[in-house]
Amino acid sequence: MLDLKRLYETVEFLKGTKEQGLVYQDVPLDKATTIVTFTDSSWANAEQPKSQYGALVLIAPPQVTEVPCMATLLDWKSGRSTRVCRSTLAAETSAADEGADRFTFLQLCLSELLYHESAYTVGSRFNNLHVTDAKSLYDCITAENPNVSDKRSIGSPPI
Repeated sequence: MLDLKRLYETVEFLKGTKEQGLVYQDVPLDKATTIVTFTDSSWANAEQPKSQYGALVLIAPPQVTEVPCMATLLDWKSGRSTRVCRSTLAAETSAADEGADRFTFLQLCLSELLYHESAYTVGSRFNNLHVTDAKSLYDCITAENPNVSDKRSIGSPPI
């Protein structure tokens, strides 16, 4: 109920400040820039029990890993997972996969613009920080020998 109340408060705030439009934070775009991807999921909360997910991709200054920073939203998506998820871990993994895809596309586009090279030759030029609130997903990714029954949830460890 508290989330719904906050949503209504946010909508009222936006209606009251619509003359201000969208405000983009002044974030430098260079080799030190960090692209932050945040994903979240809810397991089996929709019809036929389907899971929902959300992904945000933001651009932030490099100190985002040390202190809270202002960031600019580059991309977002919210929707139903096309995958049948049998656990919270599977739903969170599916959301993280969507976020990783969106990050990869954006960082290649930005790298191509910044370095004037074709996207397929540019490679990864920006730092990436993937944020999740799912401890089970974090534990699975960082474990040397993850113990999960859903093998699709096992990914390569971060490089």
